[in-house]
Amino acid sequence: MTAEDIIHQFTAEATDFINNPSRLDNLLADAEDMLRKIPHVGDTLAGLPTVIAMVKSWIKQEYEVQPKVLATIVAAFLYLVKGKDLIPDKIPIVGMADDLAVLGLALKFVEPELNAYRAWRDGSAPVANAERAPIAIKAVKLYENGFMLQPFAMGGEGANGLDPAIRYRSSLQNFVIDTGSEVILVDTGLPDGVPNQVPDEKTVIYMGTRIQDYLDALKALGYTPDNISKILVTHKHADHTGLLAAFPNATIYASPEEAQAQELALPNVTAVAYKDGPYYNFPSSEKIVDGVYFLPAKGHTTGNSIVIVEDGDLFYMLHGDVTYTDEALYANKLSVVYEDVGAARETLDQVRAFISEHPTVYLSTHTPLGVENLENKAVIDLNNPPESIPPTEVAAVEATGKYICSVCGYVYDPAEHDGVAFEALPDDWKCPRCKQGKEKFGAA
Repeated sequence: MTAEDIIHQFTAEATDFINNPSRLDNLLADAEDMLRKIPHVGDTLAGLPTVIAMVKSWIKQEYEVQPKVLATIVAAFLYLVKGKDLIPDKIPIVGMADDLAVLGLALKFVEPELNAYRAWRDGSAPVANAERAPIAIKAVKLYENGFMLQPFAMGGEGANGLDPAIRYRSSLQNFVIDTGSEVILVDTGLPDGVPNQVPDEKTVIYMGTRIQDYLDALKALGYTPDNISKILVTHKHADHTGLLAAFPNATIYASPEEAQAQELALPNVTAVAYKDGPYYNFPSSEKIVDGVYFLPAKGHTTGNSIVIVEDGDLFYMLHGDVTYTDEALYANKLSVVYEDVGAARETLDQVRAFISEHPTVYLSTHTPLGVENLENKAVIDLNNPPESIPPTEVAAVEATGKYICSVCGYVYDPAEHDGVAFEALPDDWKCPRCKQGKEKFGAA
């Protein structure tokens, strides 16, 4: 078990101590006793007395500590006081190896907060951990008035009991994070020129009618490509990466797996190392800027990620396609679109566990609930799902003979395949881009 795993294991219990300052104070006293028994190897643990002082200042309400930093500190101290090392502590130095690794990782993670605390304590910072400016999150609205079938949205682990006659609303939107000092995109929509989908009786998901192309929607929010400094890619599918090439001056962040994908073959893509340690119950993370975190969330694709934005007491979760609709989140159901169903289940469990413990606004890509939750700052209560709103009726539209993949946006055009109609393709034909079957395609 790694030091990162150990901190993650104790994070849930740490919350109980954080919510009980008296217990936390006692834990600090026990930790101080334990630390006296650990020889300091070089400067490895030199910052620990300051860490303890910072937490005591927090208990006294003298100094504000970011929740994720506090959780990491308390989890490390819980392990120190209560953990069972593989090597008994009675063996000098070598027996302390696990303790040193856990405490060293915690110190590395909290170092920026520790430096801010030192500045406040020493009088060089005028305000204790001054609050940053509010972060603005905006929806880039691309499609509306679509639908998806219940077996598509919830049938990833079996369709028993699911009814294809039950439909949920669908749409397409991505998001902008404006920190006040820079503008960050989360995903970049479909490529320009993708034909509109024409739904029929076989359609499992219909994004709806186009509102506007991505760059026009971004302009309507007051931004141009020159304003964008960073782009966070949740995963490689074309409805999340379609316009990446329009932002050559932005740094594009993606997981190591997605950074190798064909859709991200650009010189300004950087693979995220998730180097910043646990984030609450998620085992690893990378801080993009203050208040914005990028977390691995595998399953939908092998390198799927989510973004969490902290703003005041709220956590905004921009999750890509962990679920296609919020109804699936409440029902604890996976969609049928995944590359690793086991990893997808683990991710959904982690997401639901986080939401259960933290006031979370859940921002989805493929349901108008993503926009509505954002506008209303609607916090998810997993025990009280809101009443589902049925989709609107879809007007009949003449098909062009082209077909579009509902997963990755690939367009099958018979003119580019020697005139072979989509209907004439063999039943085991797969999408050239995402390898999904013919059933995931809809007429365009």
